[in-house]
Amino acid sequence: MKRNLPFYKIAIIGAIFCLPFSSFGQADVAKFLNAGIKDAETLTNLYMEPFGKAFSTALSGGWYNTGAPHKLLGFDVTLSVNYVMYPESSKEFDLKSKQWDMLYYNVNGDTKSPTISGEDKSDLKVGLQADIPNPLGGDPIHFENANLFNLPPGVYPSDLPVPAGIPLPMVNASIGLVKGTEIMGRYVPKISAVEKFGSFSLWGAGFKHDFKQWIPVVKLFPFDASIMAAYTKINFSFDDIGYYPTDFEGIVNELTAVNSQTAITKTQKVELNTSAFTTNLILSKKLLMFTVYGSVGMYSSKFDISLKGKYPIPELRVNTSDILNPRVEPALTDGGVKEDPFSIKTKATDFRAGLGLRVKLLLVTIHADYTYQDYSMITAGLGISFR
Repeated sequence: MKRNLPFYKIAIIGAIFCLPFSSFGQADVAKFLNAGIKDAETLTNLYMEPFGKAFSTALSGGWYNTGAPHKLLGFDVTLSVNYVMYPESSKEFDLKSKQWDMLYYNVNGDTKSPTISGEDKSDLKVGLQADIPNPLGGDPIHFENANLFNLPPGVYPSDLPVPAGIPLPMVNASIGLVKGTEIMGRYVPKISAVEKFGSFSLWGAGFKHDFKQWIPVVKLFPFDASIMAAYTKINFSFDDIGYYPTDFEGIVNELTAVNSQTAITKTQKVELNTSAFTTNLILSKKLLMFTVYGSVGMYSSKFDISLKGKYPIPELRVNTSDILNPRVEPALTDGGVKEDPFSIKTKATDFRAGLGLRVKLLLVTIHADYTYQDYSMITAGLGISFR
């Protein structure tokens, strides 16, 4: 039964889902399990790595729009959107770049497939190959089929009018303390959403400090200069994954009622745990209502994606019903049902440099900036600022 959500929850979830999060259902990452757990981990990493890097990069943005900390008890509340753009090199991967345990593909054909950041089309089929011991003795039986299932497409249409990327909205609040120090925070309590979208939570904290005041002579110069550091963490889960291997030709289903399709799929979900830390040197110059600001710094991020629940992994086995002609067949058995089959972890560290402009009209601020890094980012925002 669906639950009724308060309006503020609907608004937050709606904003977050301007991201391609729903691509988990479209792309069916769990389908990689058709290739076995070991190769599924490799495929998931290749396919999802650009998303992990872009999403965690987006978490590091939107923390500042001036180098001047608030005065004592000054404050601001700012809504910003960070749009992280995928580099061209992230939009496809080559199967030839990895060693595979069982995955089989035509090495003489097309071996490149879109990542999640690529175009929303893919015709590449893959399969399995393995040497299965013959229970009747003799040489192992070789199984080879290159056309068992399709690799998923990306999520971006080829005629997208803007560069492919991830927009991530953020609401920040900050307050001034003594000695040119400002503390900053962002927080969304855990929201249990509607069916398919699981739950979402976010928190972050940081500070900004005017270091120019401690440097003789430099403190007299007519510009503002601060250092800042901030950390953000987000947790997301997606329900209703619905993985059940049906793409195999001639698959034998021996699952019992306890592992029926309905019983299995209702346990399945994808969990995302992502964090980002950034530190920057910020310089700014105010002229009337305008403030030009620039920054240089570093960021580091972690991105974990885990499959949770039960997943029936197809097994290759020898059917000896015809003793003279034993054959290999894929089968689903209770013993092949795996729980929480794998977790993928991605890390990134990069230099960043940004330039932006803020306009302040009485208490209202409008700002926009561009940050150059491996996955470059555009930030725009609107806020209320006092002192």
